[in-house]
Amino acid sequence: MTKLQASMKESSSRRQSFMLARVAYKVGSYFKSCENCCEIELVEMGNHFVKRYRGNYAVYRSYSPKVTGYTYWCFCCGAKDERCWDGANDIGTDAIRGTREAIAKRKSFFRKEALKFNAKADPAKVIAASPLAPEIAALEAEVRRLEEMLRGIR
Repeated sequence: MTKLQASMKESSSRRQSFMLARVAYKVGSYFKSCENCCEIELVEMGNHFVKRYRGNYAVYRSYSPKVTGYTYWCFCCGAKDERCWDGANDIGTDAIRGTREAIAKRKSFFRKEALKFNAKADPAKVIAASPLAPEIAALEAEVRRLEEMLRGIR
């Protein structure tokens, strides 16, 4: 590679990162990266293991997902949202801006909301509260009966 080619490549990557910086900011690091294209290694830290990512750390978080169409996006493989960022509970929401205290408070709000949603989404509770619960129980009993019948045929 000549000096001119290297210079052009460097200026192109600077221009790309500058354009991307207007709509998103980089969040990837060796502690968290793209779930789709990175390799994961477990590093022993005393008496427990820590998950670390090897490879690209080019995951970006959009300032305004409604405008860009994604919340998290991998620059290398193009994966978006859940395929890219594991455990993302803020998909579709605008980025949190402000002081450290404001950011910590907003993140704790998201964690609490996710816990409430997961508690409400328990399938057993939803089925038990449904007015169709007797019909569902009858259908499940029919499925069990048919499975027993199939086991008897084999």
